[in-house]
Amino acid sequence: MKAINYGIFNGDTYTKIVKFSKAVLWKDRQIPLPGIVAKQFKSRGIKTVIFQDDSKKERWIADTDKLRDVAVYKQVGQEAQFYLPISVFKKERYD
Repeated sequence: MKAINYGIFNGDTYTKIVKFSKAVLWKDRQIPLPGIVAKQFKSRGIKTVIFQDDSKKERWIADTDKLRDVAVYKQVGQEAQFYLPISVFKKERYD
């Protein structure tokens, strides 16, 4: 059984390694974030959220305040999650 990828908390940043081709709901242009993770942002002082695809060498970065304003909690698959519009993320390439 595969472990659920809840990402990594490091200082005031949360990073989740994903494959954008599988993680994003392209029809709705949203990326999911488990509620169990999002609920920890305030208590951990998280200010920045990063979704990173190492195969594409691309990361999407957003401020948690922006995400809080646009997140939608809904159930699409097995569990309800927060869905974040990819339009609020700043996209950058890395080596």
